[in-house]
Amino acid sequence: MDKHTPPAFHPSFYGPRYWPTWIGLGFFHLLGYLPMSVSLVFGRVLGDLFYYVAGSRRHIARVNIAHCFPELSANEQKTLLRKVMHSTGKSVVETSVALWGPERQLKRRYSIVGLEHIHAAQAKGQGVLLVGCHFTTLDAAARILSFHVKYDMLYRKDPNPLLAYTLISARESFAGTAIVRSDTRQLIKNLRHGHVVWYAPDQDFGPSRIAGRRGARGRGAAHQCAAFIAQSGCPGDGAPARHTGRSGWGVRGRGGERRFSAG
Repeated sequence: MDKHTPPAFHPSFYGPRYWPTWIGLGFFHLLGYLPMSVSLVFGRVLGDLFYYVAGSRRHIARVNIAHCFPELSANEQKTLLRKVMHSTGKSVVETSVALWGPERQLKRRYSIVGLEHIHAAQAKGQGVLLVGCHFTTLDAAARILSFHVKYDMLYRKDPNPLLAYTLISARESFAGTAIVRSDTRQLIKNLRHGHVVWYAPDQDFGPSRIAGRRGARGRGAAHQCAAFIAQSGCPGDGAPARHTGRSGWGVRGRGGERRFSAG
């Protein structure tokens, strides 16, 4: 299979090897339909569980917090660490709602600012590169944005073929085309054709995921964005998302053309 080919369904997915994945997917579908007041409580409990059993992730978060917030006391850093793990647990619920839940779960729970900047670029026949990050609100923000703008997205193939197929199918059901992260030719082509493309360049599963190298990684991401903008001739903008309450989200475009230095 070509490395740029999207995941496809295969009859082997019905075999015993994938039964645990099917059970997990069924659980996520159920979470997507539970009332938010119930599912977010479950997410908080799940975050507490992650705190105690996900030792490596807890260590990464603890070291990153220590590097980024040295002015905080040890107790304050521990409190922030618990909040991070709670957000991680909530992200399981939010992702389930975003990918498989009904629209009503999100439509009364968000605010969005800055759509006029995307519409202005589209009116000129330009594509738009939306630059985001892999925050825990990523999929919720993606579903919310799809209520207003058709956009393509980049993705990293999951090593589990069934999970990769299911995730891409779910995201393509409300967004546009899913582009394999390594297929930069298709990304630039879509931008030149006036598409909006959401790109999150920050994800790194390698040894440098500890915060000590975050500056070098940030510069690399800026160089990538600058190259895509230069080659496509499109404007770029940020598309961050955040929690705005116990069960709400805010998505904000900063407006104007973001400048990413290639030098």
